[in-house]
Amino acid sequence: GMRLIPNVAGMAPPEEESVDLEVQAAFEECLILQWTAYPESARLTDCTVELVLDRSPPGDDGPPPAPMPNAMVKTVTCGDDSFVTIQNMPTGRRFLVSVVGFTSTGRGLRSPWARAACLRPDRRPLGTSNRDAFSVPRLKCKNCTCEG
Repeated sequence: GMRLIPNVAGMAPPEEESVDLEVQAAFEECLILQWTAYPESARLTDCTVELVLDRSPPGDDGPPPAPMPNAMVKTVTCGDDSFVTIQNMPTGRRFLVSVVGFTSTGRGLRSPWARAACLRPDRRPLGTSNRDAFSVPRLKCKNCTCEG
């Protein structure tokens, strides 16, 4: 099975170096994530985003829990980038997300787990749909696998 990247030996205490992860945008089958390392000199390389299904009760707005040890983990390798667009995500699902990267000294940093969710088609804001300006439904785009 898949496993979480372990907390690397020699991980920096949060007050020295840290990394914050933000969900920049959520769509029906896509998440856009961005992260920032602190201090700025702690530029991260070999970054990997980890996603785990969020099994906490719906409506739980408390701090994100740590994933269960046996949780199935999706990993997305991001190299030296500080953002990622993850496509082909399951519509309407909730996730816990974290990023792991390494500083120039080789020290591993992990962001706190954050909550993220893909949007649901049945909850589109009023006035939005999968129809273009000519009322033609847009489905199965050339560049993505969206259902519409």
